[in-house]
Amino acid sequence: MKLFAGARLFISALILAGLGFGLQACSGGGGGTTTPAANANPIGYYAGTLSVTSPAQANLTAKAIVDSSEFMIVHINQATPDNLLYKGTFTAITPTTFTADVRIYRNGTFLRTATISNGSITEKSSMSGTLSGTGDYTSTSFSLAYDTTVNARTPLVSSNGDIWIVPTTTGTGIGLDLDSTILRAFAFDNIIIVHDVLKGCTLPSLGFINVNSEQLGRVRKYTANLRSTSSCVNYASDFSLTGYITPFDSGANDNRYLWITYNDNNFFAGELVKQ
Repeated sequence: MKLFAGARLFISALILAGLGFGLQACSGGGGGTTTPAANANPIGYYAGTLSVTSPAQANLTAKAIVDSSEFMIVHINQATPDNLLYKGTFTAITPTTFTADVRIYRNGTFLRTATISNGSITEKSSMSGTLSGTGDYTSTSFSLAYDTTVNARTPLVSSNGDIWIVPTTTGTGIGLDLDSTILRAFAFDNIIIVHDVLKGCTLPSLGFINVNSEQLGRVRKYTANLRSTSSCVNYASDFSLTGYITPFDSGANDNRYLWITYNDNNFFAGELVKQ
């Protein structure tokens, strides 16, 4: 009986020792499994430069609104005009890289598509990449910095009746009522950089969607459906637009809105100040 009891204790000790060895081997010396880094959160307002190879244009000023699934990089030159929009859809994103499909617009009109296969991103710091494709404006590189100061500010408040316009124009502009988070109405009659499709368009109040970044309300999104009743001067058929709006810095004051609106065919982008 004593021999049997001793053998049982010896066998139990071997089993425990084996389990202990196996666990140590699996854990790599006692450490835990490394948790993969989370994908970069791209949301926010960025500013930087664009460089285009064809036609050659270096160091163009650029501003960007970035959502979780898409981004809008815009260069606005109201004088020439030479207004560019690169609207990208993320196809993949990691803690440090991204790829995207891009639609390219110039002076209000869609041109062509391109891709980004080598995008680089550092969360709440920077975003850069190079487009590739065939045709003008497809060979474009960009370098953008996330504006920590602007993204962290309390959003602008616009009261009912406020009109926001492109700085060099007067008259009809865009009506905002951000106290109640709605776009009251807009009419593009006297904004010189607007595409003909949007001339005169107005519509009832629209609800904004908050795109979470540093502060609720810093970046907002909406969808507008325009119909025969929308007063568009050049109305031909019903169409829809997606829009983004965010305040940004102008000198010492955070007093302007960056406004980007687009669909598959057209876009409008403006830097707006209160009339």
